[in-house]
Amino acid sequence: MTLITDQSWQSDEVPAIQPVGWVVVLDNVARQVLQVSANISEFLPLTVEQALLSGAEALLGRGLLRRVRTGLQD
Repeated sequence: MTLITDQSWQSDEVPAIQPVGWVVVLDNVARQVLQVSANISEFLPLTVEQALLSGAEALLGRGLLRRVRTGLQD
């Protein structure tokens, strides 16, 4: 599976293969979308470009993003 990356951020930390679903990589404070998998439009009504330009809250929703941020604090 190909990952589409915001060119301002490069990392080898995220593998480019996943068996199911889609991948979203956020910055360390869960605000900015850094990467999305190329198949994101199969799951959300967004293009890859739209997903990369979205903020984390717009992409994931307030409730899920709150859970992610809480998990980061633990």
